[in-house]
Amino acid sequence: MAIKRGFGRTIRLISGPSGFVWRVFLHPALSVCYRLARATKKLADSLLTPLQGSFLGRYAMHAFIGLLAFLVTATNIQAMERPSSVTDLGNNSILSSVTLQETEDLLVEEFDSVAEMAVEVSYLEAQAIRPRGYFQSQGGDSSDGTFYSFDPGLVSPPTSLVNAVRVQTEFAEAVDTVGTRTRNVIIEHAVDDGENIGSIARLYDLQTTTVLQANDLSARSLIRPGQKLVIPPVDGLIYTIKSGDTLNKISNTYKSDVDKILAMNGLDSAGSLSIGQRLILPDGKVPPPPPQARQVITTNLGKVFTPSPAASSSSSRLLWPTSARRITQYFKYGHAGLDIAGPIGTPIYAADDGVVVTSGWNSGGYGYMILIDHGNGIWTRYGHSSRLLVQKGDRVSRGDVISLMGSTGRSTGPHLHFEVLIGGIYNRVNPLDYIK
Repeated sequence: MAIKRGFGRTIRLISGPSGFVWRVFLHPALSVCYRLARATKKLADSLLTPLQGSFLGRYAMHAFIGLLAFLVTATNIQAMERPSSVTDLGNNSILSSVTLQETEDLLVEEFDSVAEMAVEVSYLEAQAIRPRGYFQSQGGDSSDGTFYSFDPGLVSPPTSLVNAVRVQTEFAEAVDTVGTRTRNVIIEHAVDDGENIGSIARLYDLQTTTVLQANDLSARSLIRPGQKLVIPPVDGLIYTIKSGDTLNKISNTYKSDVDKILAMNGLDSAGSLSIGQRLILPDGKVPPPPPQARQVITTNLGKVFTPSPAASSSSSRLLWPTSARRITQYFKYGHAGLDIAGPIGTPIYAADDGVVVTSGWNSGGYGYMILIDHGNGIWTRYGHSSRLLVQKGDRVSRGDVISLMGSTGRSTGPHLHFEVLIGGIYNRVNPLDYIK
């Protein structure tokens, strides 16, 4: 009972001040907010009710998608960041987070050692077989093209180099000894197993072309073990004296110095030459072959083609003007002639005896054109020729080849535009009415 009286007294103490606050402050404020909310709802209902059936129902999904796209775009515009490197692209994508662990990063191994590769050589050149391998640096501090060498006994050459060029160290002593010999006579060399033209030339300190020319070989020639090769003492040519040769003539022809020829061959003077004697021409060069003279053949093209078979038969009607027979366009209004199609170069015949009035280029569309006066008020015109074989003033006979068919002027293909003119050069008539 005491607790009940104490609780009631407490409620009264609290409700006294709170009731005052409620009546003075909260109740009026809540009443205003409630009235404002009801007025806003009524206004909204009055405005949205006509649109609910048409706009919201039809375009609600469109508006939602547009709003979503706008929000995503606006969020990512400020979120774009340039990746630190190309390798960082896609590392933060959803796929990357699913397939890779966060601790897995792309590892790039870099090294600064000198990249070495074999120098490309030819089997025919002197460097095809060398006692030491030569490599050219690519990159690093030695990118200026410096060549490095290795000792085959200490460093193993790359497999590609071994496959491309046989590095034979046993030639080291041979190169050092044979290459430094001094001689002025021609010797023979027996080809050994594994040798080629380049290695033999290197062995005697000569150019490959010197060995090839001394043995009448080409770059594609094959040599076999045991074959004998002529080896000159120096680079140049070996020449056999013929009748009428002089030392000056040989020197000028093969671009070799006279004094060097005398010294190399042990000659006292230029007059001590004998037919069949072999001379060593130091630094000699094979002269280029003389240019062949172009043979110009001139002929009358009109005689190349045979006249029309009907040319010999006399008739009052005009001759068919070409060997082609296919008519592509007839005489009609707007086309005052007959178009006969054929290959370029088909002969065109004179329709009858007459005199050439015009032969040349016509800027009116006929291209290369011929006009012939046959007398008695009859003219014939031949247009679009590729070549004219008669000139103005020439007298032609029935069936003579006067031009070759072409497609010059306003033409869409090779053909003959043939016109017949009666009583004047402007009175065109149907050619089929006058052609046999």
